[in-house]
Amino acid sequence: MTTWRGFTVVELVVVMVIMAVLLTLGVASYNSYQVNVRDSERLADINAIAKGLEARYDRGNSSITLNAPYFNRGSYPSVNEILHTEGSNVTGLTPNPNTMGIYTEVVLPGTTAGNFYPPGVNTSTAITSTFKVICTASCAAAENTEQRDTAINNSPNVYVYEPITANNQICINTECVRYNLYYRPEAGGSTTQTIASKHQ
Repeated sequence: MTTWRGFTVVELVVVMVIMAVLLTLGVASYNSYQVNVRDSERLADINAIAKGLEARYDRGNSSITLNAPYFNRGSYPSVNEILHTEGSNVTGLTPNPNTMGIYTEVVLPGTTAGNFYPPGVNTSTAITSTFKVICTASCAAAENTEQRDTAINNSPNVYVYEPITANNQICINTECVRYNLYYRPEAGGSTTQTIASKHQ
């Protein structure tokens, strides 16, 4: 007659420890996967915005009725133009009645409203909180690290646009000859990444 012995307490503890280790590794791996997916989405958003900015450079902005050369082809959008397309009331800028309100995706062809919201950010959030211009007044010269870091605020939940004039100043309401886009991924030490304009 065969007799069966039960597991000892030590054996049960060893099995539970092994299961806990495997569970921990599985959760860590899944979390890492999710971070990588979100970072891929951030990069896709930034690339879409960059393409939209290049399309704006090639086509101009026909939505604004003010006749100024920097709304025509051959210039990137200024700080004021971006604020205006995000729904802010900017003196002197009047949108076409068909595009009143937030129409950033109209001015930057090929983009969608979702491109301006990093992954995980609710789209009911104000677009000015997620797609920021680097500075609106009393700006330092362009490509100032402190100014950039203040705008991005160590957050993966914001994209920052920096339009630049020919004399390397922030382009508030003049011709913008180039730009930088900044974003911060979650992985890789959270170093701020830069996408530069096609035209430099």
